[in-house]
Amino acid sequence: TSPRLAAYVHACTHMTVSPNTIVGGIKANVIPAKAEAHLDVRVLSGHERTDVDQFLRKAMGTAADRLELTPVADHPANASKTSGVLWEVAVDSIEELTSSRNVVPAIMPATTDARFFRDRGVPSYGVGLFDDAIPFGDFLAMFHGHDERISTESVHLTTRLFETLLARWGRRWR
Repeated sequence: TSPRLAAYVHACTHMTVSPNTIVGGIKANVIPAKAEAHLDVRVLSGHERTDVDQFLRKAMGTAADRLELTPVADHPANASKTSGVLWEVAVDSIEELTSSRNVVPAIMPATTDARFFRDRGVPSYGVGLFDDAIPFGDFLAMFHGHDERISTESVHLTTRLFETLLARWGRRWR
């Protein structure tokens, strides 16, 4: 079992909380009057703001009485249906390039601008073709880490996919 793949599966099945910045105090030998933490919280579909607040207050224990929660970018999890014209054009394009229609819709523990389109009823998908030279768990670990990167072959494959998808999309609406 790949620990990196396990971390991905865990993030896709649980709320995740990442304390990315913490600021407090003015000197090393003085207890700060207050501190501020900026958390990146990713929730699953069906979770509400109250679920996040409850989780954070429980995690803080007795300090929760002094806790002030201020959401900055508060967006519910959402997804697009795996049906419709755009979905079919994407799957057809993948089949044209790979000779396979084996497409697995997946939850991504990430935030994209697609949420704004989905809020307006516009289906949006994150789609790409990736280099088989890197194990899937290792590939997933490349995103949003201290050494974020992607293989040039994956860029090439995904570019070909987008070219194919756009050509098919254009033919569909002539």
